[in-house]
Amino acid sequence: MSSRLVLGLLTLAVALLARGGGAQAPPTETLVFPAVADTYADAAFPSTNFNTDGHLRADADPVRITYLRFTVAGVNRRPVLQARVRLQVNSTFADSGGTIHRISDTGWDEATLTYVNRPAVDGPALSTLGPVATGNVVELDLGTAITTDGTYAFAIDSASPNGVSYKSAASVVGQKPILLVTVASGPAPSVQIVQPPDGATFFVGDPVTLQGTATDMAGDDISASLAWRSDLQGDLGTGATVSAALVRGDHTVVAAVTDRFGQSSEARARLSVVPRPSANTPPLVAITAPLAGRTYTAGAQIDFAGTANDLED
Repeated sequence: MSSRLVLGLLTLAVALLARGGGAQAPPTETLVFPAVADTYADAAFPSTNFNTDGHLRADADPVRITYLRFTVAGVNRRPVLQARVRLQVNSTFADSGGTIHRISDTGWDEATLTYVNRPAVDGPALSTLGPVATGNVVELDLGTAITTDGTYAFAIDSASPNGVSYKSAASVVGQKPILLVTVASGPAPSVQIVQPPDGATFFVGDPVTLQGTATDMAGDDISASLAWRSDLQGDLGTGATVSAALVRGDHTVVAAVTDRFGQSSEARARLSVVPRPSANTPPLVAITAPLAGRTYTAGAQIDFAGTANDLED
């Protein structure tokens, strides 16, 4: 009942809300998608297909179930903050706008769907609307049903015999079914591995000092939330500075962080750990504070910190 063209209407809704310390809420972007398929099934006409009908119906007596399918693109792994289906009411009055469910069957054909071959409503209720009236534009909240790009199918049923009718994609006037997906649109956190440098080599048994910095889009320091891991050894610890004993081999060490807006980022460094030499080796020294390149006001107290380890002692 709808064109198969997937519209990527992007509505930028930048809402910067000040809070304590000057931090900000994330800018948001709302992606808008028309239904790529919509129809309904009617128990009173079990073999009839309503693909060309301008209505979408949900009722308990007779049982009528609306089916909707959307193709989502452009989320690109960003956190989904909100998702809802927007519809316009056709019926004069209904004491319930129905209940929406996500269903697992996304392969049904709107041109052949009937009550006899209808997909099962096998997902839990996501939200239910109360009374609605003619002309109302309403939204059914989808909770966490939309998580990433892909194809999603939904069914709207009703426990009320005073059923609801919505405008379908075949309607020549009014609001046709659309899916609105709001995502965080600001930049991901900035992450930097301060030490060790990429390509560094250590001996087996050396305590390796891992240090990094991370800031979110509002400029807040979130370095304490850095999670360190090695592709060879697994989790190494959490924090701005971590001391790790790495096993022999070539490691890719990752420092990853997720900010309070759900945005994630990471940095990587390649390290090698080789067998201990037979000869005496110089100690390992690392300055962990202050960070290289940091500027201070004249007269301000500067705290210094570092680590020193000797392989032989």
